[in-house]
Amino acid sequence: MQKNILKQFIKDMKDYAEVRCDFYDDIEGYWCVDAWRTSDDNEEGEVVAHVYDDGSVVWLNNNAKKSHYVQMVIKDCIADLKID
Repeated sequence: MQKNILKQFIKDMKDYAEVRCDFYDDIEGYWCVDAWRTSDDNEEGEVVAHVYDDGSVVWLNNNAKKSHYVQMVIKDCIADLKID
């Protein structure tokens, strides 16, 4: 089971080189989940989801919804909300 999760995570890393949830839109009241397909610093990232203060998620990219890497970042973001 653990091996399958690792394989899926590695596959997801091929879809997204980096995923972050570190920008808060204080006007709209949500965290932006940004994803980059490559590690090229010149690449423009894509906002794939919004995470609201109540922990709800609005998906802007349904393909990203399938990514375990994106799911992991969102899970961490929601956990951080509960700490604050």
